[in-house]
Amino acid sequence: MENQCFVYPTADFGYTTPYTRFKSVWFIVAPVARSERSDLGFTFDPDGQAINVPDANNVFQPIPFSKLSSLAMDAISCFTNTIQTFLPSRGPNPKLYEKFASHHLTDDLNQQQAVFQQPENKSWLDGLVEQAVQGSKVLLLKNEQKRALLCREKDILQALATAFLLTCGIPPRPSQVKTLRYDWDEKTGSPRNLFIVFGLVALGNPEAKQLGQTTRECLWALPLSLGTPVMFYLGVIRPVLIRVLSCLKGEISQYSMSIFVHPFPVKNSLLWDGAMVNSALQKHMPTLPIKFTGTLLRSATTAMLRRHFPSLTNADLSPDSLLDLQSQHRRRTGDTHYGRDFDIPRSLAMTIDRARGYIAVSQAIQKLYGLGEPNESSRLILSSSHLLASGRHEDIALMEARFQVSSVYLHLAGDGQQLSVQALVGNVLRTAPYIAADDVSALPCISLFTHSSLF
Repeated sequence: MENQCFVYPTADFGYTTPYTRFKSVWFIVAPVARSERSDLGFTFDPDGQAINVPDANNVFQPIPFSKLSSLAMDAISCFTNTIQTFLPSRGPNPKLYEKFASHHLTDDLNQQQAVFQQPENKSWLDGLVEQAVQGSKVLLLKNEQKRALLCREKDILQALATAFLLTCGIPPRPSQVKTLRYDWDEKTGSPRNLFIVFGLVALGNPEAKQLGQTTRECLWALPLSLGTPVMFYLGVIRPVLIRVLSCLKGEISQYSMSIFVHPFPVKNSLLWDGAMVNSALQKHMPTLPIKFTGTLLRSATTAMLRRHFPSLTNADLSPDSLLDLQSQHRRRTGDTHYGRDFDIPRSLAMTIDRARGYIAVSQAIQKLYGLGEPNESSRLILSSSHLLASGRHEDIALMEARFQVSSVYLHLAGDGQQLSVQALVGNVLRTAPYIAADDVSALPCISLFTHSSLF
């Protein structure tokens, strides 16, 4: 009798459908289902340098972090090289990529429009796009050649998808990748997902999977080696391809704002689907003993970050702050009701402090793969990790060394003899009795750095 509701569910509209029956079952079992643990899990090698992933036969296959790092670097290199040689060269090579990399893009996070459309960037970007069009003469190609050129963009996007998912932190679901836009949708008002935050190129706020939500707050920071080529591709190469597609009378509205998009419909859609994202991963990760999907990569990355950066999992479990204690309430109350920070950039749709936290997660996986060092704010968040133990007190050590050296040599030189002090310290740096003889090649660099630190 207690299961009769599943066989004869309530007919809300006078009739039932298989969908409403499944939904009624889900609403009843959801609380229990969410508390159930997944059967998928991972182990790590004793030295912590490899993650063991179960295959279809539940046999654990070791995957060294060095291998994942190599695959990420290969994907970034493939993407960077492809965008630089993508357009045909039929004139003097303007070295567009070098020109682009020498400029500094800015992003007004209160602006809805894309980074490339903001006045500070648009004027010089338009010049590069025109140079690319004139240098490649793509508009003079035959229609068949134009179509072939546009279809080859798939290679760029496959390398980009792989590089992004491997290096961004905990990656988005494969089905969310298609929702990422570099410009906002003027018709629907959907915001852009590409930003520059603290000098880092970042993607964020994808469409939500959860019911009742349109977007999900999130931010993924790209490594520096990927950020510049991504902006070159979307700011220079994509506008050229938009002009090519216009010559073929193609639909450019979606192509002008979405990142992972086809120039021509595939399976009756211009946007990528999850299967295409998984296919891109497997194309660029062929040497692994397991076929990775976006979902498996999400789970494995989460396990790696839990293992090596434990502070990321207990950030919300920290004790009440002094502000909360003095206000006589708990942290949750303080964060929800008191002193809320409304200085939220319009397009970013999150506080700057929250953005720093998301960037720390991205930079944690990039540190694990050897793709870069966390910035100062990220190091504070990730400070409990053994991977950052060697640099935990380097700022304090430098201040103490500066004080000790300056105080000792100031005392030896006497008051009012700064020039003599610099000469004395310089002599010690040149002789460097504290450095082994086989390391003398490093002396000029060490001397210059120490001089700048002391004086």
